Amino acid sequence: MGGAFMGSIDLGGGPLDSDVEAEGAHDIYIAKLSPSGDHVWSRRLGGEGDKGLSTIVADDTGNIFLTGWFLGNLEFPTGTLIGAGGRDIFLAKLDESGNVLWAKGFGDADSLVGSVLAVSPGGGAVLAGAFRGSLDFGGGVLQSTPGSGYSEDDGFVAKLDANGQHVWSFRFGEEQHQAVYDVALDPSGEVLVAGYFEGNVDLGGGVLTSAGESDGFVGKLDANGQHVWSKSFGGLDYTAPYFIRSDSLGNVFVVGEFHGTFDIGGGPLSNVGKSDIFVAKLDASGNHIWSKRFGDADTLCIPWAFAVDAEDNLLVTGPFEGDLEFGGATLSSAGQWDAYVVKLDAAGEHHWSLRIGDADAQDGHAVVADSAGFPLVGGTFRGTIDLGGPPLVCVGCWDVYVAKLWP
Repeated sequence: MGGAFMGSIDLGGGPLDSDVEAEGAHDIYIAKLSPSGDHVWSRRLGGEGDKGLSTIVADDTGNIFLTGWFLGNLEFPTGTLIGAGGRDIFLAKLDESGNVLWAKGFGDADSLVGSVLAVSPGGGAVLAGAFRGSLDFGGGVLQSTPGSGYSEDDGFVAKLDANGQHVWSFRFGEEQHQAVYDVALDPSGEVLVAGYFEGNVDLGGGVLTSAGESDGFVGKLDANGQHVWSKSFGGLDYTAPYFIRSDSLGNVFVVGEFHGTFDIGGGPLSNVGKSDIFVAKLDASGNHIWSKRFGDADTLCIPWAFAVDAEDNLLVTGPFEGDLEFGGATLSSAGQWDAYVVKLDAAGEHHWSLRIGDADAQDGHAVVADSAGFPLVGGTFRGTIDLGGPPLVCVGCWDVYVAKLWP
């Protein structure tokens, strides 16, 4: 597990104290817990300037990859990454004991970047995201399309080997905004990407054109970064696929947020609340299998994390305000934002859903299933929350929770 913090945090191994001096800046924490939630080890990554963690994931041998961004410099026990002047990407690999194997930074003096990560077979990594300025992962400079501010952002995908060396990389975009929000691998090692764009986007299979404000795209690349298929979807309003995952058969799940009406291939989905959640299943060739929307009138709900377990069930968590129903009992927020967690089967049918929260604010930031199918969820909270064990009471401005649930 990991995230960003200010002040002090204790994950069971003693306090980690932030020493960053810039006002409003954060340090990064990473930790390993046992299957019963006991502390194994924890680390702090510090340095001048603000920083954030976007993805932490383990490979099949227990090595840990993490990526995020930093301003200024980022301190690892093995050395310090010196930023180029902008908001840079970092990528690091740790062993199962938390020892740093290597760490790399990418960016330039004008860069403004964000990244997500998937671990490839053989212990390498696939990075994807959005950038402004230039990036070089070792295969030559990727330069974003000239523009003004937000419209200068382009998307990128890069593959590195187990030692962090460049395998392939490319950028895509034009004068309007393009970004990859998530990346994953299917069982054969092909790369799945999801994101959103304005104007046009081309992942290698021809130009996709947005229908309105911003549209979503999903696509598949082979292990060499070559285009396999891609498709876009959206309406006149905002449509954004935040997550993409594969099941054990190579089918593709897409989860995101939308306003208005859009069609991903199974007929129009129309939101009825302030924002709705969509979940869709495509086959390995990108053809529609099913799609569903979730959200009630006057409800604001967002998916902030998504996972597929070993039996191809879906787990989604995030914050919501109002009423939310996934096919079981209606979840009603108690005051401010509450967190939801829902489990759907491979056909999108409700298995169970629950609410986390009280009159204060809570959210869900992370969800994953262990090898036995037990869901692990995490997020931040104020006030008091009860997940079935002893109540958890916030003692700071925002505290972190992590919980293991029954399947």
